[in-house]
Amino acid sequence: MANKTWNSSEVRELFLSFFEKNAHLRIPAAGLVPKNDPTLLYINSGMAPLKDYFTAAAKPPQKTLVNVQTCIRTRDIDDVGDRHHLTLFEMMGQWSIGDYFKEKACQLSVELLVDGYGFDQSKLFVTCYGGDESQGIPRDQESYDAWRALGFPEERVVFLGQDNFWGPAGESGPCGPCTEVFYDTGDAYGPAYVPGAEFDSSSRYIEIWNAGVFMQYDKRANGKLDPLPFNSVDTGSGLERMTMILNGLDTVYETDLMKPHMDGIAERLGKASTVRDCRMITDHLRAATFILAEGVKPGNDGRNYIPRRLLRKCIAVTTRAGLPEFDYDGLIHGIVDQMEPFYPHLGQARQTILKSFNAERVEFERTLSRGLSKLEGYCKGEKPQISGKDAFDLFQSYGLPFDIIRDVVEEKGGGTDKSGYDAAFVEHQKISQGISKKAGTESPWPQDDAPYRNLDDTAADSEFIGYDGMEGQGCVQVLLVKGEIVDKAEEGAFVEVIVDSTPFYAESGGQAGDQGRIKAPFGQLEVLDCQKVVGRFRVHRCKVTEGSVSKGDQLTLTVDESTRRDSMNNHSATHIMHAVLRDVLGEHVKQAGSQVDAERLRFDFDHPKKVTPEELAEIETQVNLHIRQNVERFTLETSYDDAVSKGALAFFGDTYGELVRMVKFGDVSTELCGGTHVKRTGDIGSFRIVSEGSVASGVRRIVAVSGRGAMEYTMQQGQMLNALALKLKTKVADIPERIEALTAKKAKPKKAAPTADLSGQAQTSESGTKYVVARLDGGEAADMREEALRIADKIAGVAALLGEDEGKVRMVIAVAKPLTKELNAGAIFKKVAPIIDGRGGGKPHLAQGGGQNPAGIDKLISEFPSAL
Repeated sequence: MANKTWNSSEVRELFLSFFEKNAHLRIPAAGLVPKNDPTLLYINSGMAPLKDYFTAAAKPPQKTLVNVQTCIRTRDIDDVGDRHHLTLFEMMGQWSIGDYFKEKACQLSVELLVDGYGFDQSKLFVTCYGGDESQGIPRDQESYDAWRALGFPEERVVFLGQDNFWGPAGESGPCGPCTEVFYDTGDAYGPAYVPGAEFDSSSRYIEIWNAGVFMQYDKRANGKLDPLPFNSVDTGSGLERMTMILNGLDTVYETDLMKPHMDGIAERLGKASTVRDCRMITDHLRAATFILAEGVKPGNDGRNYIPRRLLRKCIAVTTRAGLPEFDYDGLIHGIVDQMEPFYPHLGQARQTILKSFNAERVEFERTLSRGLSKLEGYCKGEKPQISGKDAFDLFQSYGLPFDIIRDVVEEKGGGTDKSGYDAAFVEHQKISQGISKKAGTESPWPQDDAPYRNLDDTAADSEFIGYDGMEGQGCVQVLLVKGEIVDKAEEGAFVEVIVDSTPFYAESGGQAGDQGRIKAPFGQLEVLDCQKVVGRFRVHRCKVTEGSVSKGDQLTLTVDESTRRDSMNNHSATHIMHAVLRDVLGEHVKQAGSQVDAERLRFDFDHPKKVTPEELAEIETQVNLHIRQNVERFTLETSYDDAVSKGALAFFGDTYGELVRMVKFGDVSTELCGGTHVKRTGDIGSFRIVSEGSVASGVRRIVAVSGRGAMEYTMQQGQMLNALALKLKTKVADIPERIEALTAKKAKPKKAAPTADLSGQAQTSESGTKYVVARLDGGEAADMREEALRIADKIAGVAALLGEDEGKVRMVIAVAKPLTKELNAGAIFKKVAPIIDGRGGGKPHLAQGGGQNPAGIDKLISEFPSAL
């Protein structure tokens, strides 16, 4: 449509610079993984990371903002492959938070689109919200009037229904009517719009700009719409789609953001290439690359299921095309190289992305061929129909994505029950998560932040004075009982207390909230917990143990010193351990989660393998060395950029304000942190690692104790060793030698592991069947079973593995699934079992059992071909 060729970098920069010139502050993008928002799997809009600004839960750095935010729309995965739907896209957005509203938003849209990008205004259509009488929401006359005043004729301003009312970025939050701009792509894509008829927003008319979600309402968890404290504007335009339209292209896959990857995939697929597959792999691999860069590992539930679904669809397509060695690494390098200038964290995470992808590839390929064989078995006959239960079984047992199942069946003229599959998937999730409604477990505290959102008239932000002391004075601003504001709470009541200033640390950054006590003029309260809500208020969750407490009371607030000091010890020890982990294991180590309380510290971190006992010993030694050096703690409140320039650890995706608090322990550790810490490392006392293990693929967890907890742990270990020495009738120092002597008497020979390349020994029987038969003495049953199945699938034949184990025979026979109508593993087993005095059986594709005569093993091997 335009007089020039636009590349995506020019489109992105023009957008940002236009709004900067119009008094908007350019802000950095947030990560794809939401922070403190359990209603979202991934950031799905430009506004999602900024939600607290629109509810007044947090103060924005400026009332008018602009940025480009990467987003994931999981609901669009099934639509990927058409002209413009994508799983991952870059959302160009600008916001007015309590500043300008509808009229100026429409005016800025026209200036950017027509004067900036050069669109012909006569080719632009706009839509407005038609209203909803059932909810008492009128039609958006203000936007209509604004567009008409900007030169849009009546026939190009279209009122629509629910599509023009944007819900919150999650289950609750800011929302409101919206107005959108569409570009007319011409007669080749459908008939022209006639006023009063249906508006074709999917083919001929392509949305290029959401000129304004006009946030007027706050949707509650119960569905109620309340007015927001102020009106705001949230706009957005997909960079990929805008680039497509500006260049007059048919699809987003022809833009410079996609075409290099499309071409590379088509070249690698060769004759097996289809447009649909190339588009799907391009989209899914881009999305997965960004997700993996943030440390998310593929898995079966929640957030982790999305990269698994995306990657397995790609792998299944290339495997079916006969390309098991498809060069995905080269494609991932291309995506990172292209996007790194705009998203530097991709380059920093390059190796993490590749390791996560290849780990998922190896895991999926173990079951993929068997899953595809099983699917082929379901597709016998004309127009096969796959039930939802069978489709889910293929997914659960073999990891086959539904999309692949559907495509294979459709190629054969059949169909798959999607609704039945969805129902089975949901039921499985409920069982896995153990969802239950247990009576008698109701919490006395609100389950969401709705009760705290409209406290502006009754409470100011709570000032934290606990860095310098553990006692202070505060005035009661608000009391809440079961989420309802009250003037007074009597003895026995569970009450939430908000004061103007407090020494109590509210849970955040992984550190548990303080406990303690409050003295009121006419009562006493036990503080059970302290939480920070809607980003502003420190809520003391208390039980009134004596008398009463009332609004306006002057309180004396006292933190439990012992609990606070133990938490401080563990928090400071966590910082030191983090630094030591990076020294001992490598700089790839990145915090993936942390929880600190008075009892212990728990630290999750990215690391591809088990931490060895030697490494754990070195980590523990180094942390204690830094503790004994008694390094002084230094804190500084400064700008984010200044803190990072001073060496503070900060990770992409974490959200920081204008000012950050930097916590530094000498040359050992420097991090951005708002928690409480010891004055000197020597205050920690000592540090002991309790356990190390895996919590997810590529994520390890260390649980440790410090200070009092480390002393108690060391004493317990000593007592246990003394008791063990007494039982073994030896000295503590001689325990290892004594145990070794005792176990040597009962030692068993080490069991052999199946050889990895037995498939290379395949032979052909007189009947034409390929087979492998091999002896594996001491083999583990599970290993032999897995190896036999692998070999049978690989040679498309029969595999028999048997061997002696503790004077008996163990045997496994596997038959490749496509051969089970001609050959039956159970029947073969019964034919040869008498040679070893054996018993057993199984299914057509797998049989296993044992025998009493190891002397017959060699004879069975020699006679096995005749059994085929």
